[in-house]
Amino acid sequence: MLAVINTAIIAQLITTVFAAYIIIMFIKGMYNPEKYKFTKSLDEFDLGYVTKRANQGIPSSMLPKPVKQIEFPTITPHVLVEPEPVAPAVAPKKTVKQPVSPLFNDCVLALRSLGYKAGPAKQEVHAAMTNHEFSTVEEFLKVIFNKKKD
Repeated sequence: MLAVINTAIIAQLITTVFAAYIIIMFIKGMYNPEKYKFTKSLDEFDLGYVTKRANQGIPSSMLPKPVKQIEFPTITPHVLVEPEPVAPAVAPKKTVKQPVSPLFNDCVLALRSLGYKAGPAKQEVHAAMTNHEFSTVEEFLKVIFNKKKD
């Protein structure tokens, strides 16, 4: 039991000393930026920097053969020709919707609430309005259901 306590105390002591060292070094760096300044970025390196001569210790039979420089032909610019304008396709004529009366909308909504789908409800209302005169939704429903009974 005593050995376990001593090990835990030693581990805490080592961790505390390490943390204090890191904090002290950080503070030294903050107050002396010129002294602890990076002279070279760690992400950069010199391209083409060779510490040894290229041919040192390599037999000439193993050296790569020199590569011929390939000359590419010059490319002449192409002349762009603008295409002739094409006549626009004839667009289908849009049907102009007639303004719908509030009574028409109310009648359609009444049929929709009775279980009709939107398309058949509009057709029924349109047919009823062209054949009969009415001023309320109740009159419309009487006309529709009297027609259905017949």
